[in-house]
Amino acid sequence: PPLSIAGLDQGGGRAYKKAFESLQASAEAYQAKAAKEEVWEIAAKEQVAVYRKVEAEMTQVKTQFRERKKALLAKVRSPSFLLGKDLLIYQLEQASGIRDTLRWSDLLALFAKQDANAYCAQIPALTKEQAEEIYQETARCLMQQVELQRLEQAKSILVGKKPGELLPKEELEGLPTLSSEQVKELHRLLWEKRPNYPMDRYPAIILFEAISGMLLRPDQLENLEKLADPTQDVLLEAIMGSGKSEVLLPLFAQTIADGEHLGLLVLPKEQMQSGGVRLERRLRDIFEKEGVQLNWEDVSLTNLQAILARLQEARTKGQVVWLYADQLQHFFLQEKSALQRHFSGDKEAIKALPVFQEIRKLLREKGVALVDEAHLQLMRKRECQKP
Repeated sequence: PPLSIAGLDQGGGRAYKKAFESLQASAEAYQAKAAKEEVWEIAAKEQVAVYRKVEAEMTQVKTQFRERKKALLAKVRSPSFLLGKDLLIYQLEQASGIRDTLRWSDLLALFAKQDANAYCAQIPALTKEQAEEIYQETARCLMQQVELQRLEQAKSILVGKKPGELLPKEELEGLPTLSSEQVKELHRLLWEKRPNYPMDRYPAIILFEAISGMLLRPDQLENLEKLADPTQDVLLEAIMGSGKSEVLLPLFAQTIADGEHLGLLVLPKEQMQSGGVRLERRLRDIFEKEGVQLNWEDVSLTNLQAILARLQEARTKGQVVWLYADQLQHFFLQEKSALQRHFSGDKEAIKALPVFQEIRKLLREKGVALVDEAHLQLMRKRECQKP
């Protein structure tokens, strides 16, 4: 309803009147915008038809997924490229427990590593071309798994039940009325073509979706494109609930920590115990990737050498380094102190300074950092203190 501004002219009420007028104008603009928004509806008859179509498609995709997965597992458990004695030895090793029988979870772990050598280490006599073939076939299986999950989510919207719950046939004619938002979500799941889906460059996306059951929205895919380019500096602003911590952080870590770059996740100190633990669990469960935390406070020569060695190892192994901005700031202030003591002839500083410089060089040349809550961690006052 219109806001009352009567009686505000007395006793210095002009500022209040102006504020109320501004508020009223904003409210009217919002009402006008809301009135123009589309309302998505679906007729009961069409809802039943869509449900039946989804059910039929689910049956087909589920059969294809199971057959493809079964064929892939048979292929890696009894490799056709092994012949005679080599095949017999391989099968005997599996039967006796000397060599573990590859499971679906093992294939997902190998897929997450994106390394042909990892496949060759698991399966004897495997060539890199054959490893690539297994990798591509795993990707196809994952895409079918995501397709199945998409259909299950659409079905749950149509029937008003959680994915996996069965709907008795007698209830088919009594499907719940869908809200406008539910119809829009149904449209996104079933008919909207997914733009900007760079699985060839970022296969972590398909693995993340298949295991987490979350389908990335177009805006999340677009943000990942921005974050995953190690040559660009990007400031990403996103509201709470947009998937920064649960979606973009683990995907960034998997994409950037590729054996060439050093992935750094800079988290607020207050969130290290809560958000950091959740993020590490997601990285481990989905991508088989470990997080690395270092003691940046100890700047003795022995620990500096250990930090350098651990950072180099994390880069080559595709691991992610966790830290918060204060740790790095304090560390390089210690380097500045070592530089001053170096000119005074301090022997310990003379030995430590080259290691400090090597660490700085590694971070600058190979490090790619994602700074969460950047407005809190990169305060101007702190930034100016960094040498």
